[in-house]
Amino acid sequence: MMWEASDVNENEEYRLHFCESIDGDRFIRLININSECNGKLQDDVVFISAPISKGENYALKRRDLLTLSEIVKLEDGQPFFVDTHGIWLTKLEADEMDDNVNFNKIHWATGRIPKFPTR
Repeated sequence: MMWEASDVNENEEYRLHFCESIDGDRFIRLININSECNGKLQDDVVFISAPISKGENYALKRRDLLTLSEIVKLEDGQPFFVDTHGIWLTKLEADEMDDNVNFNKIHWATGRIPKFPTR
């Protein structure tokens, strides 16, 4: 569900919508700052990023989630993280995973365990 490089116009600004489906799939949607969806929490949107400056569009074009997690913050100024499968995590979720908290006891942002790939 990731955007295509051709979706990014170097002269436009964007936000990221951090989404989770009902079955726990987490994904990130690219939203043009001039879109009517900009800044609106839709059914599957959990968090929205702060606006991404045009100078950072190179990371959007490359779909480089690691770099984006280093340069982009959520609207409230909090960082986000992505795992090796591209699943977004809040700071609290990532910290608790790093601390080896049992998955059933992690304070998941949506109240449910995200769907992680299985072996």
